[in-house]
Amino acid sequence: MNQNSFDLIPHVVINPSTIVTYSEVIWNKPHSRQSLPESFIKSKRTSQGQVSNIAHRKITKAVEYLTTVAHQKKVYEKVTMKYITFKVAFVTLTLPSQQIHDDKTILNTCLNSLLNEIRQYYYVKNYIWRAETQYNGNIHFHLIIDQYIPWYELRNRWNRIINKLGYVDRFYEKFAHYTPNSIDIHSTRKIKNLKNYLSKYMGKNATHTYKGRPLEGPERSMTGRLWGCNYELSNCRGFNTEVDSEIASELTKILSDSKIRKHESVYFTVYYVDYKTFRKVGSNLLFKYFSDYLFEKLGFSEQLTF
Repeated sequence: MNQNSFDLIPHVVINPSTIVTYSEVIWNKPHSRQSLPESFIKSKRTSQGQVSNIAHRKITKAVEYLTTVAHQKKVYEKVTMKYITFKVAFVTLTLPSQQIHDDKTILNTCLNSLLNEIRQYYYVKNYIWRAETQYNGNIHFHLIIDQYIPWYELRNRWNRIINKLGYVDRFYEKFAHYTPNSIDIHSTRKIKNLKNYLSKYMGKNATHTYKGRPLEGPERSMTGRLWGCNYELSNCRGFNTEVDSEIASELTKILSDSKIRKHESVYFTVYYVDYKTFRKVGSNLLFKYFSDYLFEKLGFSEQLTF
C-alpha cells in the first residue's frame, strides 16, 4: 500500500439556506507535510479597518441564523397605542458630539455596557453589531437584535451610557438640552429578503458620503474589532454529518430540482436551498436533523412557527 494513500468520506453541511457537500480526506498512514515558514506562523491578520471576505462570510452566516430563529410577532407600542408587526430590530447608535476617545474605549465602555443591559432587561438573546466611521470621523454602530425595545427607552439607555465619557454633556454645551437623538431604528417590515439586506448592510466596507456625494480626502480607518455577535450565533457552523445511503437518498430528493442554484469548486459544492423545503419534497429525516440542530444551538423549535 502506498504510504500516502487516503480515503474520501462524503459529508454534507446544512445551514438555513444552503447545503454544502464535500469529501473529508482520511489518510491511511501519516503523510509528510512541508513545514510552514516561520514568518507565516508568527504573522497576525489585522482588519486595517476593512471587512475581509472571511469576515463577510461569517457576518452573513450570523445574520442567516438570527433571521431564521427570530419569530414574526406583534407587539404593543405604548406611545402610538398600536400593535406593530415585528421580527428583528435594526438600530444605528451614534455619538452626539465629536469623538475624543479611541475606538476601543468607545466599544468597551459604551457598546458592551448597552449589550449587557439589553440582555438583562429586555431578554435579548441573539444580536450582531458592526462598527463603522461616519463622515465626521465619529465611530457608530449598527445593531441587529431579536427583541423589541421602545426607541425612547433604548435612546435613554444609550445616552446615559455614552455620557460616562461625557458625550451628552458636550452636546448640551452646544444645544442646551440633554436628549440628543443618538439612535435610529430602521424599518425592516417591508423588506422582502431581510437576510440579504442585513448581510449586505452589515458586511459592506463603507465609502464615506454626505448627502449622497462622496467626500474628498482620506478616510479614517477603524481600530479594534469591526463586528461581533453573541456566542451562540458565532458557534453556528451548520449541521455536519457523513453521507450514508439514507441521507444520500434524501439529498437526491432535495437536489433533483434543476432550478436550484449551485456553486461548484474543486473541493465542495454549495446548493442554495431553504431548509423548510425539505418537508415539501419528503426529506423528513434531514429536516428533523437540522431542526434538532437549531434547537441545540439556539433553543429554536419549529413548533413555534408552523
